[in-house]
Amino acid sequence: MNFRSNSIVYALLIVVGVLIGVVFMLLQSGEQRRPVEITLAPQMNVASSDPIENIGLEAPYIQFKQVASMVTPTVVFIEASVIQNRMTMPNDENHRGSGSEDLWNRFLPGRRVAVAGSGVLITHDGYILTNNHVIANAERGQVTVALSDKRTYRARIIGQDPNTDLAVIKIDDTDLPHIPIGNSDLVEVGDWVLAVGNPFRLRSTVTAGIVSALGRNVDIINTPLRIESFIQTDAAINRGNSGGALVDVTGNLIGINTAIATESGVYEGYGFAIPSNMAVKIAKDMIEFGEVRRAYLGVEIQSISFDRARNLGMTNARGVEVSRVVRNGSADRAGIRVTDVILEVNGQQVNESHELQARIAMVRPGDGVDLRIWTSGEEKFKRVTLVGRDDDSVRELLRGAEPETLQITPDDEVPVLREMEFRVGFRAAELSNQSDFSQHELVVTRVDDDSYASRAGMLVDDQITEVNGTKVHTLEELDDSMRRSLRENSRALLTAERKDGSITYLSIRR
Repeated sequence: MNFRSNSIVYALLIVVGVLIGVVFMLLQSGEQRRPVEITLAPQMNVASSDPIENIGLEAPYIQFKQVASMVTPTVVFIEASVIQNRMTMPNDENHRGSGSEDLWNRFLPGRRVAVAGSGVLITHDGYILTNNHVIANAERGQVTVALSDKRTYRARIIGQDPNTDLAVIKIDDTDLPHIPIGNSDLVEVGDWVLAVGNPFRLRSTVTAGIVSALGRNVDIINTPLRIESFIQTDAAINRGNSGGALVDVTGNLIGINTAIATESGVYEGYGFAIPSNMAVKIAKDMIEFGEVRRAYLGVEIQSISFDRARNLGMTNARGVEVSRVVRNGSADRAGIRVTDVILEVNGQQVNESHELQARIAMVRPGDGVDLRIWTSGEEKFKRVTLVGRDDDSVRELLRGAEPETLQITPDDEVPVLREMEFRVGFRAAELSNQSDFSQHELVVTRVDDDSYASRAGMLVDDQITEVNGTKVHTLEELDDSMRRSLRENSRALLTAERKDGSITYLSIRR
């Protein structure tokens, strides 16, 4: 009896358990569940030997190892022997003394130092593109090149261009690895890039990043006719990377690494490279002619502000405004006039002065360029044939690129009331008007090299008449207006009359 009762109890417990399980499952099935979508990253096959063209651009990091193996043999280590005063020698790992290290030699001028950098083989017979500052002031016959396979050569200098900080050197050999050249006009912000060079003398170093900006002007080239329109990247670049390669994910050269923006002296996230289209054009000139054949448009230009664009009838601020046209120059012959706005060069937009300069720098004298301009309230196209340095109009233009000072002597008929220095890099004199001595004129008497004023296009003899549309008659008014504008807007728009009677607008920023 007891056994039978226990069996019945066990059976009931089993049934109850099953029922509870069924109910629990039914309750669970009543919840609203959605399928989880997980996006899997492409699998990286470290043993893959697929050709680079078959990998696909949707996963550029897969290509980094292939690109590195392709590009590294084309990037060389350069060491140049330079005679330099020890007291001014940079204190970094790229400059190492040679010769006696006794106490007297440490302080005597003329000490030999070794400057290190990088370069890129661009032809099979040994032409190498690098930065001018890597081999500037090198002793004759004292430039050495080492390939990634440890072959070493003596190199000779073919050409140097301080205005773009580019140079070409050559080693004597054949069948050398050389880099394919890409089209830097196709580069876009966000593109993956690799930097290859020799930072801190660490041979054949590869870093990766993206293009973080285009058309950067960072004022690192200290020449009156400098041309800067850099590709900015966050790929790590340091001392010794100068002259090395910036390449895209197919291994094509898109830039020559040149500089970094830093407060510590080492990489802080911003590196700059000269676009390959400009670099290769400069290199070809040096190889073919032994010098750079530079074309000139024959204008002075300035960036255009939103307010100025509206004054000219434009709906937004774009292009660069012509502030001076050189008589009988390329632009003058094509009918371009002061206050015209250049919008495009050969289909490429130009929104800053240095962008236009960079576009023209890619053209040789005698070649034509197609300009889209804004003139008289409408867009027009102009075909302009560019002239070279030997043209009379260019000689006139280049005279304005040299530092000059207006000499005012006691014998001048125009009374000089007083002068004032301005912290943005110019000096102005308050003169009496020749026809009415009770009226004053504010005339620029000096413009400092590489100053805010010179970058804005200010010239000696410019007569300043307005600041932000307000007339100024005295040095105090000019000083007060500029200080207030720079403090409130970080920019002062000056209206000035040139010696030829044309009106120009100078946008001074700091």
